[in-house]
Amino acid sequence: MKSSWRVGWGLFLAVFILLQGCATPVGVRYLDLKEANRQLTESVLSDDKLSAPTLQILNRSGLAKKFQSQPAEVIAALNKGIPTAREADRLFALAELSFLHATKSGNRPYFLSAAVYAYAFLFPQDAGSIPDAFDPRLRTAVDIYNQGIAEGFTDKESKEVRLEAGTYKLPFGELVVRIDPNEFRWGPFRMDHFVAASRLGVRGLRNDYRWPGIGSALVASLKHVQGEQEAAFTRVPPTLKMAATAFLQLENVEAGLRDGRLEGKLALYTTLENTSVSVGGRTVPLEFGLTSALAYTLEGS
Repeated sequence: MKSSWRVGWGLFLAVFILLQGCATPVGVRYLDLKEANRQLTESVLSDDKLSAPTLQILNRSGLAKKFQSQPAEVIAALNKGIPTAREADRLFALAELSFLHATKSGNRPYFLSAAVYAYAFLFPQDAGSIPDAFDPRLRTAVDIYNQGIAEGFTDKESKEVRLEAGTYKLPFGELVVRIDPNEFRWGPFRMDHFVAASRLGVRGLRNDYRWPGIGSALVASLKHVQGEQEAAFTRVPPTLKMAATAFLQLENVEAGLRDGRLEGKLALYTTLENTSVSVGGRTVPLEFGLTSALAYTLEGS
């Protein structure tokens, strides 16, 4: 009996010692500070990697592996709905997945759909579903909306942001954009040749000033409207580049996502006009890239 006990104990010790040299399927490891910080802030905007909340949605839906090879099909499946997920979680995941797919494929409609999903996440009809200020997805969704608008309207060849009314194709339907021609007027000038401020790398200035908020921060050239004169603008040089912001305010976005047809009004703002916008009774600050406009004005001078 003692012999059997010794054999059993010996086998137990052998297995225990063997397991000590192997990594278990589930466990932890210590991260250095940089890696820990990177995990906390990881999203499609930082390193083409999905955030933890979006990965959770993919894993719970059994679509994580499929997204690697068939991203459009996965996005379409999630667009139809997920019974086990909160609507806010689904919308944020769709915004991030659409933006990542657009970045990798260059498919412009996915940039616009990313902006639409982000807008629906940020401005839900149900006030109780408004993202909490401490939710890290809040700022990510704002940036996805801002970048989605800029890239969605950017011409691939000229790199200019073309703000035009019309019907734009979306992966799940269409987006009808309205814009008043007077939105382009600034005194006796017309703003044109828009460039996304985020696409301009500033050099020669110590500080890069950006007013954070909603909307695509742009830099616009000025074209004098023939015959127009205003005393307040007589000293404005024709080479001045203006900091402007484009904001696409969507109407009935939740119903539009269901039936595949969305409508919105595109408006342009400058810091001399409005620095905030009202959405669903909430006052939201607008984003401006002031230093980008100044540096672009001085380029080549």
